[in-house]
Amino acid sequence: MPTTITAQTTARAGLTATYEAAASTMEYDNSGENAFIHIKNANAGTLTLTITTDRTVDGLAVADRTVSILTATEQFIGAFNNADYADSAGLIQLAFDITASVTVAVLKAGSSS
Repeated sequence: MPTTITAQTTARAGLTATYEAAASTMEYDNSGENAFIHIKNANAGTLTLTITTDRTVDGLAVADRTVSILTATEQFIGAFNNADYADSAGLIQLAFDITASVTVAVLKAGSSS
């Protein structure tokens, strides 16, 4: 069962994001399709993140997206549209090939009004 990550909303006054330790599988609600992932890799190895696609074209499965995050780096990834990436419950599924010394946050842009 994947670990659920709660998206945090940015604000004009600022946001001090809370990061969670990565688990081998994680998921987040993609309502609004404006969330992005921030990953910090403090591990001695390169991390491969897999974002599951939930789409087929002409009966063929679309390949999952993979992103490599180098040792001692951070990366922002996304946003993802629901038609290609969300499962039937509207969740984005993530898989981490390494989890030690890796943290993750899901962020959404706050209102512009």
